[in-house]
Amino acid sequence: MAHNCPEWALASVGSVYAGGLSCGIYLTYSNDMVYYMGEHAPLNVIVVQDEALLDQVLDGKQLSEVLPNVKRVVLVEGANAKGRQDVITWKELQVDKFFTFNHGALIY
Repeated sequence: MAHNCPEWALASVGSVYAGGLSCGIYLTYSNDMVYYMGEHAPLNVIVVQDEALLDQVLDGKQLSEVLPNVKRVVLVEGANAKGRQDVITWKELQVDKFFTFNHGALIY
C-alpha cells in the first residue's frame, strides 16, 4: 500500500524474484478489503507507504489480529517511531542480510 514510487516497483519485482507473490492493494481499499486479501492470499510481508498508513490499516489493533500471516511490515518512508517489533524501514530492508521471503507473498 503505497503511492506510485520506485520502491513500489522494486517491491513487486523483488517479491516475484524471491519466489513470492506480488499483490497490489489500492490506497482507496477499505480496511475490510485489506483484511480479506490478507486472509485469502499467502502474504507474509507487506510494504506500506508510512507509519500513518499502517496505523490507518491496523485501526488500533495488533498486526497479528488483522493480518495473522504477515511476519514483517516494510515502511517505504519514515521511521518505525512506535518501535514495533515486526516493522522495518525500506533502508533497513536494503541492508538486512538475513531478511527472506521464505517463498511467501508480498503485498504493497
